[in-house]
Amino acid sequence: MSKKNRSRCLNLALAMTLALGATHCSLITGEESEDTSTLLLAALAVAGNPNAGTYYAGWEYDGTGRRAIYFKDGTKTTLPDQESNGESEATSILVTSSDIIVTGYSRDASGYSVPGYWRNGTWNPLPRLDNTEDGLATDAIFVGADLYVIGYTANGSGTSVPGYWKNNQWTALSVPDAARSSQAASVAVDGGNIYIGGSCGDGSLVLPCIWTNGTRQELSRIDNSKNGFVADLEVVNGVVYVVGNSYNASSIPVPVFWRDGVRTPLSVINASRSAQANALEIVGTTLYISGFSQTGAGIDQAVYWVDGNRVDLNPVDAGEHSKSFDITLSGTSVLVGGYSDNAGGSSDPTVWSNNSGTALIGNSTGDGHIRDVDVVN
Repeated sequence: MSKKNRSRCLNLALAMTLALGATHCSLITGEESEDTSTLLLAALAVAGNPNAGTYYAGWEYDGTGRRAIYFKDGTKTTLPDQESNGESEATSILVTSSDIIVTGYSRDASGYSVPGYWRNGTWNPLPRLDNTEDGLATDAIFVGADLYVIGYTANGSGTSVPGYWKNNQWTALSVPDAARSSQAASVAVDGGNIYIGGSCGDGSLVLPCIWTNGTRQELSRIDNSKNGFVADLEVVNGVVYVVGNSYNASSIPVPVFWRDGVRTPLSVINASRSAQANALEIVGTTLYISGFSQTGAGIDQAVYWVDGNRVDLNPVDAGEHSKSFDITLSGTSVLVGGYSDNAGGSSDPTVWSNNSGTALIGNSTGDGHIRDVDVVN
């Protein structure tokens, strides 16, 4: 769920503001004079982006509970919990010239998960449908000056309702069956349209769904009697790319991607074992997808696919489980974030760079995951 393409226009406008002290509409619409254009280019070159760097967001267990964390260029920041005795996890990170937005949850005094986000280190809880039920914020994006945070919040019946908070105001998304839980997982903007991907409960099934400006579309599945879900989506020039899972007739989850609704399965290590596609990144015309695939021995192995060709990633400690949850590029280097179990039985937050894995918190005694990766120039 890399945000570098999503925040580029906002970074440009903010850099103009920093360099010139004001932003004028005519400068964005292309009506500026030649002298003004030269001045802007020179100012941007000098100002740069104060938040430029490589970011990894996720969580670690610190001995008493889970703590939301992020790394910038290898330096860890632990984010504050809503309650001193609470827990928290980070699900995504969005970085602009002026803001570092981290989504996730933090538990309240009663132990319920409160959806929200950290803005420059300050926790911002989001409203829930019922304060005695859980919620989760899963992704965020700026649309102009408006901050959209997506996720879900459970109602009084304990049913998760998917939706988004625009500047902290909740809007629910349509679902096929209001009595079944649904979730929103990822958001993208293209051509003024807002796309959200997730899963929709329908009777006894879970369906892979996307919403375009609030209008729901259910994606095809390998077997219509089985489940499927959307983990991530990106939209490029109106073409909608989606990754997730679709279960086959044997109830085995198969990693797939959809391009404008056309489904394609991804190769796996062992077809009789589980596999999953979790995130995608599009660079030019190349499609990168991260996830995991189980071996014949049932070991989870972090993998990624480049235009459908699978690359198997080695765990930090040989023979241990590993999974990847996000992928992006830094120059020509492929960065994959996830976790790798250590020999002591705990999972270390891990990043693979060009297929070589490094535990960001090595040999931890408590678990930890990297959920999102972002490179900001």
